[in-house]
Amino acid sequence: MGIYAGYLGEMSVPEGKREEFSRRVLEILRQGGMMRLETRQVAGRRLQVLEQPEEDRDGSVAFDYSYFGDCRWERAEYRPREAAFHTQDVGSYEFQWVTSAVYILYELYSEKFGMAEVDGELFDAVPYIAWLNRLFGENYTNIRAADPWRIYQLLHECGYADESESVRAIRSLYEPGGGKIFELAEYLYVSGGPDAFQRYLEDGDAAEIPVDENRISLAQIIFQAEPTVRKLRESSQKPKEELLEDLRRILLTDPELGREMDYDPVYSGFVVLLKLLSARIMAKAIAVVFDLDFWTFWDSVSDSRWDGSVWAEKSELSLEPIEPMTTAEFVDVSDEEVCFCRVEREAGEKNFHVSDDDRALFWKRGGDVCFSDAMKQWLSDRKTEYAAILAGDWDLLPAEDCLAQLADLLTEADSFYKRIYAFGGMLRDFEAHADSREYQAAVRLLAALAEQNRIRGAVIGDTVYNWEQADRNLTFNEGRLAMRRCLAVLANQELRMELLGF
Repeated sequence: MGIYAGYLGEMSVPEGKREEFSRRVLEILRQGGMMRLETRQVAGRRLQVLEQPEEDRDGSVAFDYSYFGDCRWERAEYRPREAAFHTQDVGSYEFQWVTSAVYILYELYSEKFGMAEVDGELFDAVPYIAWLNRLFGENYTNIRAADPWRIYQLLHECGYADESESVRAIRSLYEPGGGKIFELAEYLYVSGGPDAFQRYLEDGDAAEIPVDENRISLAQIIFQAEPTVRKLRESSQKPKEELLEDLRRILLTDPELGREMDYDPVYSGFVVLLKLLSARIMAKAIAVVFDLDFWTFWDSVSDSRWDGSVWAEKSELSLEPIEPMTTAEFVDVSDEEVCFCRVEREAGEKNFHVSDDDRALFWKRGGDVCFSDAMKQWLSDRKTEYAAILAGDWDLLPAEDCLAQLADLLTEADSFYKRIYAFGGMLRDFEAHADSREYQAAVRLLAALAEQNRIRGAVIGDTVYNWEQADRNLTFNEGRLAMRRCLAVLANQELRMELLGF
């Protein structure tokens, strides 16, 4: 079984925002390491190469590979002209996270309310929004989780039952201390009924809806809804349908009429609660007392304008912008994940974690990639080694022979180190300059590095059957990392010029 990401609601980006939106989608894909794994011929050899996402002739940006996870998944694509995004199986880690970040971006741009989901379940968007804030210099908040009622209504429209895990999980997404208190109460009461609302308050999780002994609180007023309707039914001499019709008429009466409302005084208690609460809460109380399906009954009164606006909390939001998160932090896998599954560890041994050292491909002068001191030393050593090779006594090869040597080197490195792929742009560059001494020296540098790191790279062996779930201390061993980083340096022309001078 696969893991599928998607979107609940309509992914409708306004025409005037599509250009900016598409630029941001492409930046998410590039910085998040989304690539396309392709097979191409180099000097008569078949090589698998990585291509960075860009629009093709058909107007589609396709990708199927995570550079940071080194995993291939089912083809996904983005069509800039239509602002249309589609994914299939997205896996468990980096590929899922980056594609989900695109779906979160839709939440921030779409004309209508919607939410990203994975396998049909909602998830905490805070780390995704934090990364978007860093990428685009924004101050996005977690406003998506501020209105539980809106989420609840969206799930209903998408076919989720009140008993579903997604509906129950809304309370865990709610933004405490900044969300809409009244809408939280509406969602809790309507989705679970009076008994579930009472349990919520008793669980100790209800600081947002306090019961105050010294004054009448929102919770205490809500608890009057069902008893008030029940008393009406028990005391009324009218047939059930006639009584329901009276209550429908009151729910649909314009609140602006105030005291001029034309209703039987017997309904005065109901009207008072309606003024204090909302049509949704009172409709739920009616559904409970009359044993009705809430949503079916609500469809008959959904035009009601009684919205509980008496509660100031309804419009008061105090959400703070989410603190930005770096790309390395976003795509990093925590120690608790299954891919760190080796039982025995050496004393003081640390797990592999993504850092800016793994983002050499994205380095640019004045950019956000900051290498560690260890990486700077490693790069300095490669610079020294390359200079010695370049100054050495060796003859230039014919261009075709140099390319064949490079292709054979990459094939052998992929076989030994596993999932070592060159970048398409790098190979095209080397093909165009294969008769250059600088480029041939770079091939020799890569060959020397492959030989130097064989002992460290050998730990991976033939033990990895499921790459995504395998122990990353094996798959991202120092020897293999050295090969990946060298290929990134050779592919990044600005960094290569800075370091190697060509």
